[in-house]
Amino acid sequence: MTSVSSQQAFGQSDIRWTLKSRKCEAVLSSFGATIVKMLLPDKNGKIEDCVLGFDTAAEYDRHRDSTNCFGATIGRVANRIGGANFTIDAQKTTLAVNCGD
Repeated sequence: MTSVSSQQAFGQSDIRWTLKSRKCEAVLSSFGATIVKMLLPDKNGKIEDCVLGFDTAAEYDRHRDSTNCFGATIGRVANRIGGANFTIDAQKTTLAVNCGD
């Protein structure tokens, strides 16, 4: 089952999509492509929310400088990697250049 709700945040609608199955539920927000809630069963079948984050868009905005992208579905660089390359463990990776950068 899928449902959609909306709340106001910063003069814009924060749209929430809820996706449910028999054993799990996910709530996604239009505020920064955020996973707000993910209810999953543990090994004993007890349903728990396994997402670290907040309940409202206002809370995500208020804490955005100190929470390391809680619930984010995209990385902090969001397709913006300077020079189109990066190095991890002394291994340089070169990416396709976009927008001339």
